[in-house]
Amino acid sequence: MPNRQQRPPIYDLDQLQLPSIDRIVLDNQVPIYVINQGASDALKLEIVFNAGRPYENKPLVARACAAQIKEGSNLHTASQIGELMDFYGSSLKVPVDMDFSCITLYTLKRHFAKVVPFVEDIVLHPTFPHRELEHYIERSASQLEVETSKVDVIAYRSITEQIFGAQHPYGYNSTASMYQNLRREDLLDHFQQHYHAGNCRIFICGAIGNRELDILSESLGKIPYKSASKPHMPLKTPASQPLFIEQKEALQTAIRWGLPLFKRAHPDYAALQFINTILGGYFSSRLMNNLREDKGYTYNISSSIDAMRFDGSWIISTEVGNEFVEQTREEIHKEISLLQEVLLDEQELQMVRNYIQGTLLSMIDGPFNTAELVRNLISNGVPLEDFNETVSVNKMLSPERIRALFRQYLPLDQIQEVIVGPKAPKRGL
Repeated sequence: MPNRQQRPPIYDLDQLQLPSIDRIVLDNQVPIYVINQGASDALKLEIVFNAGRPYENKPLVARACAAQIKEGSNLHTASQIGELMDFYGSSLKVPVDMDFSCITLYTLKRHFAKVVPFVEDIVLHPTFPHRELEHYIERSASQLEVETSKVDVIAYRSITEQIFGAQHPYGYNSTASMYQNLRREDLLDHFQQHYHAGNCRIFICGAIGNRELDILSESLGKIPYKSASKPHMPLKTPASQPLFIEQKEALQTAIRWGLPLFKRAHPDYAALQFINTILGGYFSSRLMNNLREDKGYTYNISSSIDAMRFDGSWIISTEVGNEFVEQTREEIHKEISLLQEVLLDEQELQMVRNYIQGTLLSMIDGPFNTAELVRNLISNGVPLEDFNETVSVNKMLSPERIRALFRQYLPLDQIQEVIVGPKAPKRGL
């Protein structure tokens, strides 16, 4: 019988490498990345277009186009597409992304040939019906009204605007009038400009054989080719002053601190993810131990790096009792200052390494997770070798390097602050 009073030993993984990925190119120059793993009958197909906010000619048109692309085609209505997907035990989704439009199909291998033609139809011939667009605008505006009454939503929208500027693709915030200004012609124009082979990459995972690849070549090889779209990325215009937004009836105060950072392909990305984990990136982080476990000021506090295709940010987020706002700000400031001055001890360093190692292992646990990792890397212009480099950084980052990174990338005198609640803070940072 195992001794349940003694925890099992922890071992380092000797090898942690991304499995080999095959790449083929269709006649229309669309690359297909094939993650051929597992014996399961389930397949996942992702068709990714560079068609997000950096490519917009009108606010919110990228989101609306992605949301409406499966709401009707030349051959099928939205309800017919939904019924057919249900009949074949499949799922068709178009998740919203800041930089990309990603059409995602989950299906069984034995039904692949039957459902791909429906995907082909919406990729080549979406109709963007007026009625469906009207419903989408009405739902979105109504949902926005509800969401923007919450202090956490107000704070997040405000901090991204503070960091990037109100005219930046990553900084502007949706409004009801933006939704109401959308027209079917806007969606058609966005689709015609950006949903083409020059902007497209395909990812497929599961037990993939020649039959599946032939089906893709026959169907998605019809996507017309155009030259790749050029993004419109104006310079960031960070705010120079902290922002307080009064919400008199709020039971909690939302606090957001943020800084401009860099795009996903930056060489320091893996190192910054490591130090972010120390600060507020997991349950045993400095911020969580201090403000939740020790002080009890908040239920949750976190820090996150949002590194996108062309730019990025670092944001600290929490909601606290209205009586704890000043103390919380002081403790966040203290924790960052400590990490900029005092070297990390070996025990904490090893704990973070183990946590990140487990996270990296989960990224390549099975074909679906591996496909998601590969899609994120390729779509953001990052070579697949970056995963192995991340593993190396996790093993080799020293306390001295960690301290230097905190000093370089988290200068306290440049932090943007947003506070949303009933009472303004007494003083600045």
